[in-house]
Amino acid sequence: MTQAKVVSVNDQRQIDLPEDILQTLNPGDEYLVWQTGDSILLQKIQKPSAFDALLAKVDALGTDPDQLSMNDLTALVKDVRREISAQASQE
Repeated sequence: MTQAKVVSVNDQRQIDLPEDILQTLNPGDEYLVWQTGDSILLQKIQKPSAFDALLAKVDALGTDPDQLSMNDLTALVKDVRREISAQASQE
């Protein structure tokens, strides 16, 4: 919204938002609402993306107790390279 608009509270204590604002709202959207003095503020709650949700699940699982160290991985890679090299020289 680029300009301020006047809205009224109806008899049911609801605020009637202008049509151009209503067009920007989607079913299921959630807003954080708080009141400061005579101001009421709305802020859309940004839902995490699927990737953010996946990262949260990974974080919740914690570290793998069987996770290889960097030295173990390096040794494993070297072993595989030696095997590939030995197979190539036999051909």
